[in-house]
Amino acid sequence: MLLVDALYICYGGALGLLRYLVRGLEERGADFFLLYDARCGDEFMRLPHVEKRDAMLKNRKAFYQEHSGAFSSVFCFGNIPPPYKLNVPVYTYFHNINMLTLADSRDWKQYLQLWMKRTYIKRLKRHTDCWFVQTENTEKQLRKYFAEPQERVERFPFYDFPAPALTGEERREDYVFVGEYTGSKGHQELLKAWTMLYDIGFKKTLHLTCSSSADDFMERLDKAVKAGVPIVNHGFVSREEVKALYLQSKATIYPSFNESFGLGLVEALGCGCDVIASDRAFTYSVCKPSEVFEPSSPISIAEAVLRYEEGNAARSQQLVFDRLQDMLDKICEK
Repeated sequence: MLLVDALYICYGGALGLLRYLVRGLEERGADFFLLYDARCGDEFMRLPHVEKRDAMLKNRKAFYQEHSGAFSSVFCFGNIPPPYKLNVPVYTYFHNINMLTLADSRDWKQYLQLWMKRTYIKRLKRHTDCWFVQTENTEKQLRKYFAEPQERVERFPFYDFPAPALTGEERREDYVFVGEYTGSKGHQELLKAWTMLYDIGFKKTLHLTCSSSADDFMERLDKAVKAGVPIVNHGFVSREEVKALYLQSKATIYPSFNESFGLGLVEALGCGCDVIASDRAFTYSVCKPSEVFEPSSPISIAEAVLRYEEGNAARSQQLVFDRLQDMLDKICEK
């Protein structure tokens, strides 16, 4: 039996990937046991072999002690190898590049927390036989910081976003950035850039999907909108609403400073959008963008949009695709 250790997955895109992973295992009739975070509630308790626990190190250690010898292979979906060395194949999916580069740390406390997590995972690296990652960029960073040879790292990007059938008749006038506000996503810089564009007469609409929890940013956003800047914030939206936003947009603007994957880029490309994104390695791991910019510079962002509006940029090209089935072939092999 395969153990899927997802104890540290409880929200956001990672939880969506866990649902997709579980569905894929069910559809192929795999014999698996799911260990998951109690904060997810009873969502997965319908499974025949499942247990939920509080996501604490002592609880994870206790689980492995209690089930010693019970599994034929282990898939750790949450960056961290098992707390003990096991005598069965172990695969660990690493999908938090900020933990490697420490790029998302905005103060010394965040930096220290990420550094401690990275140090802990590095100590456990001998407990996994292979690392799975989403992109070439994450692979390079993991090999760099964990000193792993290439043969111990494999790329298996996977995502659950069926692209709509495109007719070629979709209205394509607006711009969109789908993503919740965080300090590293670049919303502040994008807002400043769109305000600059409006001040010189640019009137195209930008769509955002930020919830009201981003209080500081929301105040600045509301002030700009009241001043006439053409931005529409939709708040939290469903998957179908996300597709609708992409289908009415000519391009996604992606000002993030760092990404493990950049799912928003893949989703936008699947819906026929071009990509105007940060001049960073994560962008080029996912696509060939139409235009790039320096994400810390609102002027650079605005200039990239104006260049794109000239109509001379090449169409964006997607470089990575869903490989869930390939990954399941690997972890479910006898």
